[in-house]
Amino acid sequence: MEPIIIVIVLAIIIGLVLLYYVRINAHEVKTDTANYQAKEDLAMLGRLTTLPELACPRSETVKTYCIDLLKAQAFASMMGDARSGPASKVYYNPVLGATNITLRWYDLAKPPGQMAQQLTIYSNLRDSTRVRTTTTYFTAFEPVNSTRQFAMLIVERQS
Repeated sequence: MEPIIIVIVLAIIIGLVLLYYVRINAHEVKTDTANYQAKEDLAMLGRLTTLPELACPRSETVKTYCIDLLKAQAFASMMGDARSGPASKVYYNPVLGATNITLRWYDLAKPPGQMAQQLTIYSNLRDSTRVRTTTTYFTAFEPVNSTRQFAMLIVERQS
């Protein structure tokens, strides 16, 4: 009788240890997934800053984290909906993936209600229910007037 009770107690202890181990492991997997997604988002922002289709001219003093507004407008009109068009299917879909990229810049010379302007540069988000958003700050360069404006780049990606 006593050996049976000892076996049952040991089985319960082993079961609790396994349950605790599984919970810790699941938490580590979630943390690793979140870290991987954050690194993936930073890599996406890095790819965006190196695209010559969006980058500021080399003669400009601010070279990193700078987007040329005229280039961005031309890129957005060329892309339209990223799911159509041969250029997007061949090059941009594999590079940028399932994302929405929006540039929001602020003209501080305008009245407060009219300061913000927004442009969707790239739109290829397939499922809008599971989206993670990354926002970073850029300089928006307007080459016609040679002005720089505060800008935010908003990248929405599939989770």
